[in-house]
Amino acid sequence: MFRQIHVSIWAEPWFAPLSPYAKLLFLALAAHPLTDLAGFSSASLARLSSDTSIPLEAIRATLDELIASARVKYLPSSDLIWVVKLSKWQGGGPKYAIALQRALSLLPREAQAAFLNKDTVSDTVSDTVCHTLSDTVCQNPDASPSAPININISRNDIPLHCCGCN
Repeated sequence: MFRQIHVSIWAEPWFAPLSPYAKLLFLALAAHPLTDLAGFSSASLARLSSDTSIPLEAIRATLDELIASARVKYLPSSDLIWVVKLSKWQGGGPKYAIALQRALSLLPREAQAAFLNKDTVSDTVSDTVCHTLSDTVCQNPDASPSAPININISRNDIPLHCCGCN
């Protein structure tokens, strides 16, 4: 699987003040094999500690630092760590839309709902590089809270070029 991390991240006002551990953990989460296309990671804290060589005792504090930056969220009932706008920095196109839709369909309802409400984090330089996916949500208001949200992303909802020239 291929992931993009834009070099402009180093100039981001939210990224620059992070501790070295927080920067490493953020990049590890963004590129981790247990992180899906929507940015949800099922990696345990022990696995992240092992993969990054950040001591396990420091992983919790480092994760708290990333959560305070509002770029990472923890979903306790699903035990998932979410890199909030990871999907926004990735490519586009019809194949990506299909893969993203598939990844979202496998997530618990809490994670799906969080993804669809991702506009709670303000835009910055990286966010302007590629446009947000336009999500069309079809949800039955009578559905139980554990029922998955039906997420439909059509081929026309995703720009073929990040500049929008298509």
